[in-house]
Parts: sequence; C-alpha cells; structure tokens
Amino acid sequence: MATAMAPSAVPPPPPLVEAPPATVALPGRPKPVDICKLAPGAAGETVAALHPFTPVDPQCEGEDHFCDQVEHPPDRRDACFVANSNIRRAERDALSSKSRPALQSSPWDGRSKPAMLDRVDAHLHLTDDEQALLAKQGFVVLDRLPYDSYATAYHDVFQQQLPVFVSIDSVLHSVFQANGSILQDIETNRLQPKLGHMLDRLRATLAKSQGNYDATTRHDLDVYLAVPRRLVPDVKADGTVIQPAEKLTVFGDPADEALAESLVEKAASGQELEAVELFGRSRMIDFSQYTARGHYTGGRYGVTLVQYFEAMMWLSRLELNLVSRSCRSSQPGESPDPSETPREARDAIALADLVERSGELGDLRAFEDVYSVFAGGRQDVSVVDMLALAKGAGLTAKDPAAPEKLRAAIGERFQRTARTHFMPEGSPVLPAIMTLFGPRIVPDVAPLTRLVHDSVPERRVLGAADVAFVLGHDRAKASLAKDLATFPSLGPALDGARAELRKGAAGKKDLYGLWLTAVMRLAEPAQGAEPSFMKTDAYADYRINSALVGFGQIRHNYVLLAGQGYDAYGCEIPDGYVEPALGTYDALLAYVRAARAVTTTNTDYFRRVEQVITMLRSIVVTELSGAPLAEAQKRWLGMVAEYIPVGGWGGDSGQPPKWTGWYFDLFPDRHIGAEMSADFIADYFTLTNAGQVRYLGAETPRLGVFIVDVNGEARAMVGPAAKGYELATPIGPRLDDEKAREAKDKSAGWQGYMAPALAPDKTPKLAVDDAACGPFRRVVVTSPVSVGDVTVTLLDHHGDPVSTPVTRPVGPAGAVFDVRGGDGGAPSADAVHVQVHDLATAGLGHGRYDMVVNIHEWRGGPFPSPLDPPPATPY
Repeated sequence: MATAMAPSAVPPPPPLVEAPPATVALPGRPKPVDICKLAPGAAGETVAALHPFTPVDPQCEGEDHFCDQVEHPPDRRDACFVANSNIRRAERDALSSKSRPALQSSPWDGRSKPAMLDRVDAHLHLTDDEQALLAKQGFVVLDRLPYDSYATAYHDVFQQQLPVFVSIDSVLHSVFQANGSILQDIETNRLQPKLGHMLDRLRATLAKSQGNYDATTRHDLDVYLAVPRRLVPDVKADGTVIQPAEKLTVFGDPADEALAESLVEKAASGQELEAVELFGRSRMIDFSQYTARGHYTGGRYGVTLVQYFEAMMWLSRLELNLVSRSCRSSQPGESPDPSETPREARDAIALADLVERSGELGDLRAFEDVYSVFAGGRQDVSVVDMLALAKGAGLTAKDPAAPEKLRAAIGERFQRTARTHFMPEGSPVLPAIMTLFGPRIVPDVAPLTRLVHDSVPERRVLGAADVAFVLGHDRAKASLAKDLATFPSLGPALDGARAELRKGAAGKKDLYGLWLTAVMRLAEPAQGAEPSFMKTDAYADYRINSALVGFGQIRHNYVLLAGQGYDAYGCEIPDGYVEPALGTYDALLAYVRAARAVTTTNTDYFRRVEQVITMLRSIVVTELSGAPLAEAQKRWLGMVAEYIPVGGWGGDSGQPPKWTGWYFDLFPDRHIGAEMSADFIADYFTLTNAGQVRYLGAETPRLGVFIVDVNGEARAMVGPAAKGYELATPIGPRLDDEKAREAKDKSAGWQGYMAPALAPDKTPKLAVDDAACGPFRRVVVTSPVSVGDVTVTLLDHHGDPVSTPVTRPVGPAGAVFDVRGGDGGAPSADAVHVQVHDLATAGLGHGRYDMVVNIHEWRGGPFPSPLDPPPATPY
C-alpha cells in the first residue's frame, strides 16, 4: 500500500505497454528471431522450490516517509525477518543465554563430506581445482567470485541461504570505511573552511609586519604562505569557488612570485623528488607526496579534498630547520651537512609570532585537537612550543642572536625517531624542525626504517613480507629466506623492529594506534577450540593477508596525517561461524570507545558499533569454548545483511529501498559506506636508494569456503575474504585508488590458499537468452565452438533449483532447452544455471564450467554479484 503523500510528491506511473517478444541472434539467421517461435527441444519437469520467496513491502513508521532500514517486520510474530527489532531481540537472547558444554569434534579428514557442503557446492559450483584445495587445506578462497563490497557478498550469502562465515576482513573493512568517512566529514565541514580563513588572516597580518620582521624574513613567509593559499580552494557560503587573485604573494615581489608559482605547479603536479632553492639553501622536496590519494580523492557525496590535501601537505611536510645536529633537514646529496640554517630558524620564530599576532592560535588548536585524536603526537616543534621557547629565552625574530639563543633553548629536546623526509646517509641524529601542522609520528614509521640501508647495509628495498613479520607473523620469514641469507644483520633488525612496534603501539590512545593494535593482534593464536584449517600454513598466509590489508587500510586513511618513512638515501541461514580473533575484537572495542568519547555527532553510531562488536566477541568466546552456538546466536548471525527494494524511490510503495542487518550497522552512512568498492591502495615507504615507492593494497573481496570442524560435526561455511597485494613503482606521481586498478605487476606470493580464476582464453564464450513461452520457459544457449554437453537448470530467488536439469550438446548452431511448468504455465524463476560438463571438449583445459544468468523478468535490487550477473554474462 502506498504511503500517503502530497499529490505532487510521487509522479504518476507510466502507462503499461506490452513487452516486445524476446529475440535471439543465431548463426545463419540474417535477423534475430523470436525465441518462442524456435523449434522446441528437450523438456524437463519442474520441482517445488526448496525455500519459497515472498516479496514484502515493509512500511516506514510514524512520520518518517524516507526510512532506509526496517524497524519492525510486517508480521510482528516473524522473529526471523531482518528487522532492527529482531536483531536487538536476538542480541538480548544471545547475551543472556547460559553457557553450553563443549561438543566432541573430530578433525576433518579431507575426504568425508562435511555437512552443508552439498548446498554450498550447488550454489558456488566448486571446480575440481577448488575442491582439491579445499580438501588439502580445509578452506579455499575463490578468485573467480569477486564482489565490489563485503555487504554485497554477505547479501548473496543471505539470499542464497548459505551457512555464513563472518570474516575478520569484513569487520576491519567497516572500521576502514567508517574512519575515512568521519575524518572526511570533519575535514570537509570544519577544517577546510578554517584553513582558508587562517591563511587569509596570516597573510593580512604579514602585510602589516614591517616593524616586526626584517625584509628577508617577510619575503620568506610571503612565499611560504602563498603556496598553500593558492592550492587551497576559497569556497563561498553558497558553495561557489572564488577565483584566486592574480598575485600569489602579499608583497608582489617578482622573484617571490616566480618562486611561488613554480612551487605551486610542482606541488599540484605531484611528480618526484627534486632539489629546490628555498630560504637561502638547496633542499630536497618529495613532490610525489603531494599526489592526493586515499579518501581525499574519493568523496562520498561528490566532494573531494584534493586541494586541501595539497595545501596541508605543504604546511605539515615543508620543514624549517632549527638545530642541524648530524645533518640539516632535507639536505640534498649523499653527504651530511651539519651546518646550521639561522635564516630558517628566524623564519620559524617569526611564523609562530605571526600566528599569535593574527589571533589564529584557536583555529590552529582545532586542527591539533582533531589530528591528535586521530593519529597521535608529533615530534617536531609546534607553534605553541616555539612561542614557549621564545618566551623562555627572551628572543624575537629581529634579535640578531635569535638563532643561537633558540639552539641553546632547544638543547637536546625534540629528538625525532623517524625520518619523514629525504636525508643523506650518515645522519643518525635527526635535526630539530618546525612545521605549522606537523606530520604525526605513528608507531610503525621508525621500525620499518630499521630494515633498509643504512641500518641494514646495502639492503635497498623492503616489501610486504617485512611488514607482515613486524606486525607479528613469523610465517613471513619464509618469504625472506633469500634476504636473510644475503644480509646477516637483517634477522636481528627484524626482531628489533617487531619489538619496537609493540612498544610504540602499547598504551596508545589515538585512533591510529588503537586501530594498528587491532591489526597487530591478528597474529595472536586462538586460545581454545579452533578449526583444523586454522592450524595450517595456508591459514597463516591468510592471516598475513588480513594483516597486510588492514595495515594498508590504515595508511590509506592517514596518508596526510601520518608521516611516511624514508630510507637513508538471515534466519534462513542454516548455520554460522565468526572467525576467532579475540584479541582483535578486544582492541576494536577499545578503538570504538575512544572514538565515541571524542565525537559529538556520531555517538549513536559508535554505541551501535560497540554493541555489534560485543556480540561478535561473545560468539567467538562460545566458539573457542568448544560449545555449539545458541539458537539466538545463530539467528543473529543470520540477519547479517538484507536489501529490500520496495519499488525504489517513486516506485509502487513510494518509499526508498531498505538496507537492514547488523553488518550495515557497522557503517555510519549505512548502505553508501557498506556498498562502496572495497579496493584501495596505500603507499607506506619511500626508498630513495632504489628510487621506489612501496605500496600495499587490496582488490575487491572474494568468497571463500571454510570447513569448520569444531563445535560439533564438520560443516562448510561461506564468507568474504580480502585479496591483498603489494606493488612497487618509481618515485613519481603516486597512485591513487583509481589509477591502482590499472596498475601492472601487482603480486601476492602469500596467497597459495586462493584458487585462481580461469584465464579469459580458457573461458567458454557462451551466450544465454531466455523467454516465457506459454506452457514452458525456453532457454537458448549458443557458442562459437562446440562445448559438448551442457546442462540447464532454473533457479529461484535463493539460487535453489525449480526445475529438473535438462542436458543437450551445444555448438555453433546453438541449442534450445524447454522447461515446462507443472501448472501448465512457464515456471516462475529468477535465474538460470548453465553448466558445461567438460572444458576439454572445447580445447579449454579440463573440468566443468558453471555460470549463472539472471532471467529477463527478474526485478532484483542493486546488488550485482558473481552469482547474479547481468543477463547473458558469465562470471
């Protein structure tokens, strides 16, 4: 029933028109022909659907005509309908249920058939190679089944009514999307406007500062402020962008104008490491770091932060050298130069004074508060630090002895542990520097610098295996055997780097540190009953993949905030299982509680996330005890993700679609964040000696099959898994998520547990068409070459068969498959399963080949998946 709305709110439905006949193009026919006029072929009998599907139309409640989730089921007695009230009820029942005794379980032998594997195979159509890997290692990830998002994958598991495996990859992905979404909202709505205002106030104050600073200092600050002011957009209240003024600098000096223009172009182009003359000396600037990436290019609502990123990169990475120590900062060449830079020290004193005199300390504190909560502390001298030093030493920018007094006031303070910019070999004690906003020195930066030259002499590169070992995974050493033999000091360096990371992350209260701790705890072994597959090397590699993807997600979201290291130079679901990572769930709860404590606009969201993770943790505790899950726990897992189109906006119901399920609750913007593509790339280290940037990334998730042989008899589970990779490119324009999709030479040597998809040249080129033709449904299958016997089966909404299989040989002339309905009409079906019996017939290899095709009349939601592709498109 349509919701009552104003007459003009919903346009009238279009007039009904008779659908044109379905046609198919066949070899030897000059024009497409009506499918129903083809000669009939073999016919099969229909069978009853195993799980009948009845569309529902839940209404929004109260005054809310535009709800995007279901609060209560249409039938209040239906405890299995995916609605918020049922999810909450299942949580209460599960958390209050009494503990159960452990069940006797036997390890799966790889030969007997686990419970529910037949159902899983009937939907996923496991190939011979996939079956072999499953038998060998107890689980297999199917590369041929990619999904844009974890939500899409979970919805398919729900719709296909498969036993669900809740992967830690999917939970960490929700943290990744939520963290990026909230940070992006803060930067877009609060910080970006403040930045333009701050720069304007600083420049206006500088224009009136002739009596406060000498001419050289004034011109240095003019250039320093001109670059970010040209980069950052000036947006009016109505959203329009104000065109920048012709002059970049306040004073308009021709030499300053030319220098600022050159620096703006270099920053905006994001090219490469380059030596530039700035503030009276030559210095190396890595302009490739100015390539906007991460969430700064992927605006959720069409808003990007590219220019904000470029401006903030300048203001947080362009350092002013205060005390040179072993070598002054960003010194070009191979040899250290410990000579002091009094001009830059004077500029730094003046910059801090300029912030205070312009009244911008409050706005600067707003940036500091946000970025400290998200990514922790900094090791450079901040503006507030500089003001305190100047006051304590009684110095001003015009004081001739100011640089020397400043060095004395700093003394041995402000020691830095990590190189976050170019430095020549032989600079063990890093200089004291000042920036306006400061890169955050996160716990993983320094440990990774210990693994390359000059800490490990002549080792010029590092990679994913180094990262994995430092994150706690001993298995990663198998991939480092050659380097360990080549570089004798690498072994102790790896152990030291791991210990340093653990120490650095311990006790961290910022969101970066808490999130990193959750990823690090993936290396902890399960304490209790664990499935046999978790004791294999294959699963150790799987956990390495989870850790690398999780670490890459952190670096993706914090590409601006965190400094980068440099070298020297449903109820219908029959069962469920949550991947047991108890330490990670504990760390995630600490992360969520910290985030909730500092936010003023997302408290309800974080409260709900805490509830969901608490529920997942309680299920893990049950699993590790060896006991079977309570019915309430299974019922809750079954309500993972449901999409109800209800006609869509302006459809028959006049209501929006509904996205309901506990997995959607993990995202602050629900379906938008949950359905965003899960692929990404993140750069985490710059190797100046090798001329490389090292990346970690992930393609879209794949479905996996896992044999759980604890908590009862062995049984098959299905869930999404991350597909990570590593990549190295020359220093230059850095890759963002979009460019990474086309990047070559991605590698993931640790993914032996993944069954590869068929190569395109080994895939049959089948075309599938269908039509309802009175008393039967007709399916036409054509192929450029003979593929031998092909079996066609009609499927219902849940992917279960609604007809007996029909088999015929298929060749260039095509084949016609007829399926008659028991009631005299065409059987109701949502999809057709097509199986080629043996690829060898077509000269494409060996084994069977399966594809599932939506039939033309289906009206599903916007969840494209490998199991439900567009009509006539094989997966």
